Amino acid sequence: MMRYFYIICVVIFANFSSAQDVRIADFGGLADDNKCDIVAFKSALSHCKKIGAKRLILDSGVYEFHIDNPQKQIAIMVENIPNFSIEGVSKDNVPQTILLRKYDFKPNLSGTAILSVRHCKNFKLKGVAFDNFPQYMSAGEVVSSDENGVLIKVFKTLPFFDNTPIYCANAWNAKTRNLKVGVPSLTFGGANVEKNLTENTLQIVDKQNRLLKLSSSEIATHLQKGDIMSWNFGWRGCQVVFDRCSNLHVENVETYSAIGFCMQASHCENIYANGVRFIRKGEQMHVGSRDAWKLYCCKGNVKIENCYFEGVRWDGQNVHGVFAWALKKTSKNKAIFGTHKDWHWGVLPTIAPVGSKVGLWLDKDNETLLTVKSAKQTPRKKISKNKCIEIEFEEDLPNFVESATLANFYGINIDSYELKNSTFRNIAGTASLIRNDNVKIRNCKFDHIMYPAICVGGAIHECEGVSCKNAIIEGNTFSNCSWQRRHNAIGAVSIALQYCKQTPTQLTPMIKNICVRNNKFKSCNVAIEALSVRNLRISNNLFENVKTKLVQRNNLEVDSDIAQ
Repeated sequence: MMRYFYIICVVIFANFSSAQDVRIADFGGLADDNKCDIVAFKSALSHCKKIGAKRLILDSGVYEFHIDNPQKQIAIMVENIPNFSIEGVSKDNVPQTILLRKYDFKPNLSGTAILSVRHCKNFKLKGVAFDNFPQYMSAGEVVSSDENGVLIKVFKTLPFFDNTPIYCANAWNAKTRNLKVGVPSLTFGGANVEKNLTENTLQIVDKQNRLLKLSSSEIATHLQKGDIMSWNFGWRGCQVVFDRCSNLHVENVETYSAIGFCMQASHCENIYANGVRFIRKGEQMHVGSRDAWKLYCCKGNVKIENCYFEGVRWDGQNVHGVFAWALKKTSKNKAIFGTHKDWHWGVLPTIAPVGSKVGLWLDKDNETLLTVKSAKQTPRKKISKNKCIEIEFEEDLPNFVESATLANFYGINIDSYELKNSTFRNIAGTASLIRNDNVKIRNCKFDHIMYPAICVGGAIHECEGVSCKNAIIEGNTFSNCSWQRRHNAIGAVSIALQYCKQTPTQLTPMIKNICVRNNKFKSCNVAIEALSVRNLRISNNLFENVKTKLVQRNNLEVDSDIAQ
């Protein structure tokens, strides 16, 4: 009897488990059939939501999304489906399932998402890769470079078009396929290119031989015959979006090319990532024109491990909350807060959830924490040209609060961030930009990073906070990092808070409790830079071909074994 009972249970469980899985093929989504799969995904996801499915299963191969307008049309939209995952096929931890966007090319697009996931609790993405056709970037060999400009022969597998501006362009060493050390980015985003559009636009001079001409004598000074020049056709957009997702899990997910940001998580809580990779393919020199994976206004605990970041114009990973200012007291326990960066705020009341803390800074060391009782949006025209939020607190506001008082919103600040066993290479920006508390960066490799490889500390002028407290940078290796300054920061590891006119230097919070130990620095001009840090500990680091081991000023309580 027990044997038959066991068999019945197995059959019931198998049927139940099967009912929890939905296959995209059952809705007409067939890999490698060269057909558009947008309708199949939409139908499958609608069915998953209706029956409470747990997984949408994809097959090995390429799924295509034919997009008329990549600035507006989202290929895959997942909304309000709890406890759900999208899973492709992996082999040796490498995705075999490709999500390919095919689109009508135009220069300077602001690309919307291939995948958008919103308001999903316990969401998992696993075993997929993202790509575009055509890629929204190109590269080629420098045939000549002189006072008349640059002649480029585009690589055979990469796209090229006439009259296209060169956004986020860079110079590369052809032998090593690394960024040219000592050379800045040739162009940046919009304003940098468009203020001199004639000189920053490529012209076809011989289509058959894939030859392009750039009439910029300035850019020519950074390039020699035989170098490689890369460029993007635009610089804006966000390709994979996670918004207001709790317990987000991303595993074995790769990006080969992107329009704008490769991936972004905003207002999410608790994030785990393993085997997330941003990888250039074939003759590509880079992956995208912006950050690989940006985390902003998130909360809870974040753990990133065994990941690979290569070939983005800005930051590998940018992690930050928000700085704001108390613009006006409206009662003894109410104040209006604002910032000059509207896009950070999202849905305003959600940045200050009931029961969360807001920190108000009296000076460099003294922060008063208040508890949010309620929050509501305030019409901006009454107090500021940007968005404002009025917050009522459980406690009375301290007497020092005025229009220049700096504030941190801990309801949208990560509680802890851990990055380990990951690699960052050939990034024309900062590899790890950290603007939150309680950080551990361990056993990572940073190689050919144009700006400081690790930047610890907020940027008040960009409204990106908080000022960091409690960070350990341990067991990492840094090679050929930081040959260009970022907001005056120059160390391979830079511990510095960036100021702004709205908050006087004497009122700017100190970075506190930072430990830099057991790291190796190789071929860097400056290894460690520390500005305005309290309780800094530096020990057991190795230095090879490093000009300056430590630059510091405005620091207190420094414990360092580096001889000055």
